[in-house]
Amino acid sequence: MTAAVKSVEDHGYILDIGLSDVSGFLRRKEEEKARTVGSYLDVTVDKLAEDERTCMFTSDPKDFRSAFVSRVFVRERSVLTNLR
Repeated sequence: MTAAVKSVEDHGYILDIGLSDVSGFLRRKEEEKARTVGSYLDVTVDKLAEDERTCMFTSDPKDFRSAFVSRVFVRERSVLTNLR
């Protein structure tokens, strides 16, 4: 998926994935070049927290190319918001 950098933190980046109730984090060591707020990058979900509200991402191009959907994670509110 493609995500936008929402904020730059000491150890990584908070990512916006387009779902208001889900946040993402990319460790700085996962990304080879420095990113600024608003920049886009291709990421793959590495881990999903049990509460399904926080995702850890990786930006490894090999992971991105070989990624597949193992579980659909869509909430009605996010779909309706994008249709407006």
